[in-house]
Amino acid sequence: MSRYIDAVKAAEIVSERHNIPLSELVDTFAEVPTADVIEVKHGCWIDVPLNVYNDMYKMNRHNLRTRCSVCEYAMPYEYPRFHICPNCGAQMDGGIEE
Repeated sequence: MSRYIDAVKAAEIVSERHNIPLSELVDTFAEVPTADVIEVKHGCWIDVPLNVYNDMYKMNRHNLRTRCSVCEYAMPYEYPRFHICPNCGAQMDGGIEE
């Protein structure tokens, strides 16, 4: 499995540990080929009432919508909760919200 690193941080660590000037490492790291990667978004499903009336009077779950915390994509509560948002591709692991 591939691992992707931050080239600047890697150069700084190598420079400190091996007493190599950072300026020499910049050219070396510039020659390393890059990979196409996508930033992973993390979110969670949030239950939202259809309107304030439903929320005030504790209406049943059929009047709820499930909303993505990243892109706010909404779908009926009864639908299965996907592990990945079908709209923005965020991983629904309840993880880091930015």
